[in-house]
Amino acid sequence: MRQGVPGFMNVNPKINGNMMLRRPHTAPVAGSTADPTFSYASPDDPRLKQIIIKLVERLTGQPRLKRMYLDNRANPVSGETFFAAAIRYLRLHLDFDMARLSEIPKEGPLVIVANHPFGVIDGLVVSHLVSLVRGEFKVLTNAVLTQAPEIEDYLLPVDFDETREALATNIQTRRIARDLLKAGGTIIVFPGGTVSTSPG
Repeated sequence: MRQGVPGFMNVNPKINGNMMLRRPHTAPVAGSTADPTFSYASPDDPRLKQIIIKLVERLTGQPRLKRMYLDNRANPVSGETFFAAAIRYLRLHLDFDMARLSEIPKEGPLVIVANHPFGVIDGLVVSHLVSLVRGEFKVLTNAVLTQAPEIEDYLLPVDFDETREALATNIQTRRIARDLLKAGGTIIVFPGGTVSTSPG
């Protein structure tokens, strides 16, 4: 198995504006009525926990992000990937070495392991960069983040619930990941369990 190329990117995580998301290989389907739930709160959570989670989400900009998502979905830019749209809406400046990025193998099984200090932004940025050199890939991610239909084909859910359903999901994800690698595909993994909390 081939190793990824270290040191090709320096991301400035400063957000100068909005955020939006979109499908990697094609634009969102026009007229789609699916409305993903933008919340970490689960219907199975105790009522108080749901209230607290949704309150924190509202205070940290979740409603605005959802409006952007729906706006981008209704007004897609032809040919723009989901991840490119996210970078554009977030107004992120990506400072990376294209020559180093181009050294990533174009074919054959590949596992990319990335640091995860800034939360969802890390996934968007790394997925965007990988999409420039490997069109087909899948990202191992928390099952709660797989609700947007535009990117479901790019995600492999990992369910942290202690249920039989969660176990079945994780076993299936492992099988799909193994099969993908055997077929010469790409898997992106973010092993970090925490995000950065300090300015430095």
